[in-house]
Amino acid sequence: MIHIIQDVFVLNNLRILNEGRAGTKMIIEGTFQRADEINNNKRTYPQKILAESVKNLQGSINERMLVGEIDHPEYETVKLSKASHLITGLRMEGKEVVGRAEILSTPAGSVVKSLINDGVKIGISSRGV
Repeated sequence: MIHIIQDVFVLNNLRILNEGRAGTKMIIEGTFQRADEINNNKRTYPQKILAESVKNLQGSINERMLVGEIDHPEYETVKLSKASHLITGLRMEGKEVVGRAEILSTPAGSVVKSLINDGVKIGISSRGV
């Protein structure tokens, strides 16, 4: 049996690094997760576990393979046909996982970009299987 664990972290400190105008991609950055703190799903992740996960994801990030979807899929792998963003950076800053993402020019990415431009507070979700 496969169990999917999903955590949602609202990006209160979302920074738009590039607005995505004139043929460029929208780039966002913010805290994607915090260690040793209860999150919105009532889970707590130790700093050591998050730091190890960030380290293990660097290859996928460097190969531009770490994509995400809008919403919360019930399946364990990302469906590229529903991709909305590409994670282009993850790093630890103290107890925070700071991430950078490129909003894709897909239909789902267009929805995310519109939500951000309209001032909607978005969240980032991490999943573990």
